[in-house]
Amino acid sequence: MLRDTIKYFLIIILALPVILSGFNAFAYVRSSDNYRIQSDSVNSGGTDESFSDSYKAWDTVGEAGTGQSASDNYNLSAGYRQLEENYIAMTVATTSIKLLPGLSGLLGGTASGTGSWSVSTDSISGYSLRIRATSSPALKAGLNSFEDYTPQTAGTPDLNWNLQTANSEFGFSPYNLYSQPDKYKNNTTACNAGTNIDEQKCWYNLTTSDETIAYKNSRTGISGEETKVYFRAEINTSSGIQEPGEYTATLVITAVTN
Repeated sequence: MLRDTIKYFLIIILALPVILSGFNAFAYVRSSDNYRIQSDSVNSGGTDESFSDSYKAWDTVGEAGTGQSASDNYNLSAGYRQLEENYIAMTVATTSIKLLPGLSGLLGGTASGTGSWSVSTDSISGYSLRIRATSSPALKAGLNSFEDYTPQTAGTPDLNWNLQTANSEFGFSPYNLYSQPDKYKNNTTACNAGTNIDEQKCWYNLTTSDETIAYKNSRTGISGEETKVYFRAEINTSSGIQEPGEYTATLVITAVTN
């Protein structure tokens, strides 16, 4: 006689720091609904930005007393260019995710959940959004765990979720309409190929190393860009028994300027 179904409540707890590759910008001089000016200058000339294949230049003409000064009591950054600092911020829409429905260790099944984060930056080199787990395997309950998702080709996400022969697995799929890394784009048959950006495609495994899930090489708009991450845990319906428990994965989401 089959015993009672064992229910699993899969909760993901997310630690969400923002790391800057420059300094915080604490103020701005002008703004509207469409723009924001971090700093400005009254001078007699110069080219704000110049580029070629070999260099990038930012210059002004006519400013006096510019540069860095310091003493035991102060630090001074004088001049238009000295004031420029990269700004990056992350709006945290999700701090925890509960994967639903609860699963049966005997009968198997699939539980899913979604997280969302938005990044804004004025860095001309853009930003990277990264994810990592704090343990391996990522999803654990005491000594028991779900295996980290295993793609069919190592290093390349699977276009569609595929448990294959594993007893249980836990993985993720990122989605950013504007800044999806090539690894998570597809050509309708495979990932890391083509230019298609689709939700709940290109499934991959979490590790304790940072994985880039959004990448942009230019400034964002003032409102930022949203990245969704879909999570999935599955127990095979035909092999083995998953031990009961409340399985938890602690993840770190990090935004950095490039």
